[in-house]
Amino acid sequence: MSESPCGLEALKRRVARIEGRRALAPAAPYPLAADRPVAIAGALVELLAPDPEQLAAVAGLAAMLDTGGPVLWLRPQSAERRIGRLSGAGLAALGLDPARLLLGVLADDAALLRAAGDAAACPALSLLILEWWGKPLDLTVTRRLALRAERSGVAMLLLRQGAEAPGAATQRWAVTGAPSAALAARSPGFPALALELQRSKAGQSGWKGRLEWRPDERAFRSLPAVAGVELPLAPLGTVVPFSTPGFSRGAARGFAAGRARG
Repeated sequence: MSESPCGLEALKRRVARIEGRRALAPAAPYPLAADRPVAIAGALVELLAPDPEQLAAVAGLAAMLDTGGPVLWLRPQSAERRIGRLSGAGLAALGLDPARLLLGVLADDAALLRAAGDAAACPALSLLILEWWGKPLDLTVTRRLALRAERSGVAMLLLRQGAEAPGAATQRWAVTGAPSAALAARSPGFPALALELQRSKAGQSGWKGRLEWRPDERAFRSLPAVAGVELPLAPLGTVVPFSTPGFSRGAARGFAAGRARG
């Protein structure tokens, strides 16, 4: 049987050609986690960092939203300098198995968009993560990516930094790190995020809250308000649906710690 042009191994070879390197030999087959919900299948969701300090928090949130299948993570070479290299141990701690991850580091924006366009149309993928730290993509580009993801069923996350901009994303979340809730004996708490839903085609825009991520449960839980921070919150202890994101400033620093380990 001939291999589909959208097969995972074919996609690996295509990304390798764009990067100008040889593709690695195919890895051994791995089981898909069919029991995990694919909360954003076929949708483009934008994760926005209001300022550069929150870039790692946004990347950490993308790892938390792992859908359980093959993941392609596309990033520019500049991200290696601005955030640091992705840490396999950090990804695993947040729930994304590095064995299911294909990482593409592209030299320029044109190559990045070309790879993203091909991947968004590839049903062999479960999750596509695109880091875009340049000028906001225009409406035509985001609409094209959203349509391809919708047709293929691929869940797509667009990670960027800056102000709101017109786009075709189903949702746009503004993401910042938040203090974790201390555990027993004042040990460090779970990763936490402050989130604002800036855009939603379902009409829920404006929701704000502080959530902590429970990696073992693969679920978010709401946290009480912090002094000086006014956020309308769900009742304490509420289990938030998997499609609603979270990540702490401290965890963000740990996530990006792969910078020095090269």
